[in-house]
Amino acid sequence: MKKKVVLISSVLFFLDVVVKVLVRNYVTRLTIIPHFFALSYTKNEGAAFSILSGNLFFLILASILVFAFLFYEIWKKKLKKIEYYAYSLILAGLCGNLVDRILFHYVTDYLEFQFMGYVFPVFNLADCFIVVGVFLIFFDMLRGDKNDV
Repeated sequence: MKKKVVLISSVLFFLDVVVKVLVRNYVTRLTIIPHFFALSYTKNEGAAFSILSGNLFFLILASILVFAFLFYEIWKKKLKKIEYYAYSLILAGLCGNLVDRILFHYVTDYLEFQFMGYVFPVFNLADCFIVVGVFLIFFDMLRGDKNDV
């Protein structure tokens, strides 16, 4: 089952990298659904909502430490299925954004949503992986100690 984490993470990481390469090379701004969704190539030098902008070393170090912690968790304890999927998603997202930070000194963001005039901060697929993975962990914690999903 631990090989499954590596496989899922690798496939999702590859998908994230391919999409980011396509965005960097072919997209400036492309409206998909007017006044709701666009692809908008943005360079984010910080973390979520551009917080910690300009702290590249800290963001890289934090990513490496979280990666090491998750890797340790995966190999040290018996995980439930939901935890395997959650950790796979988080690892893929973490690695996708980490590679951007190391290679380009920024993260490639491109998913732009707006609703009723409010434009949400632009994000990417790796961010989605991380958010869904963390949500799965919280969901599992709230469920308590139930049988494997």
